Amino acid sequence: MLPAYSNITVFFNASPEGLRVLAKSGVFASIQKSHLIGVTSMRYDTGFPEESFSKGDVIIEVIKKHRRATAGKLLELHQGIQDISVKLGVQTELRVIPSTEDNKNAIQHALYSDLVIFNYPCMSGLPEGMTISSFLSYSGLPIIVVPDSWQGEEKEMGRKVTIAWNGSRQAWRAVSDSLAILVNAEEVQLLIVDAHQSQGIHGEDPGTDMAAYLARHGVRIDLVNVESDRKEIAEVILEHTVTHGSDLLVIGAWSRPRLSELILGGTTNSLFKKARLPLFISR
Repeated sequence: MLPAYSNITVFFNASPEGLRVLAKSGVFASIQKSHLIGVTSMRYDTGFPEESFSKGDVIIEVIKKHRRATAGKLLELHQGIQDISVKLGVQTELRVIPSTEDNKNAIQHALYSDLVIFNYPCMSGLPEGMTISSFLSYSGLPIIVVPDSWQGEEKEMGRKVTIAWNGSRQAWRAVSDSLAILVNAEEVQLLIVDAHQSQGIHGEDPGTDMAAYLARHGVRIDLVNVESDRKEIAEVILEHTVTHGSDLLVIGAWSRPRLSELILGGTTNSLFKKARLPLFISR
């Protein structure tokens, strides 16, 4: 059996969405027997506009007030990750990204991990201006994106998995990076949409080689070929995940050139916008 993820990083903050993704990550880390690193970007509150005109002793009180507020937020974040440790028996730590650090430096806090988790579209705890694309490009790490709208039970993430397979390098990378999840899943479906349009990629019997590869790793795999019937590919994939009851969708991000994706929209971008279940993404 493949080793589980030894180190998992989750970006979070004290918002309801941030604490929710922390809780889900804690359960996932417990299943994987992982060390959980909680990371947050501390953005200092500038207060009310009128405070900018404070003078003398008043400005000192303003500074003290903001310091107390920052300390209170840090205490809340520390308590949140400590609760995960006590409740689930997970080894945890908290790292704080100063507001002065740029995005590339901020990613350094996640580089020594096997997997990174954050919520979407809020992206709690990530530096302002960070995008999924830039995070993948700078870090090269696989990520799990948990939609803020996902109401699944924490224990379900990775139990029933769908792989969106198109034979691309990115899809290969996603399958490889997610193997530790796939081998422990109860059900895994290898989904191919419109295989007949890419026979040069999939071979004479689309998906059988990849299904055999996964089966040899001990994955309980089911191969599914479907036609889009002129529907958007992302829509077909997401409809299938609903029918299958999937709690994780594995995808390779931006298998077409990024310029084409930006101009034409692309399956990856549509999945980000419309997905209502967690996405495992590699590039």
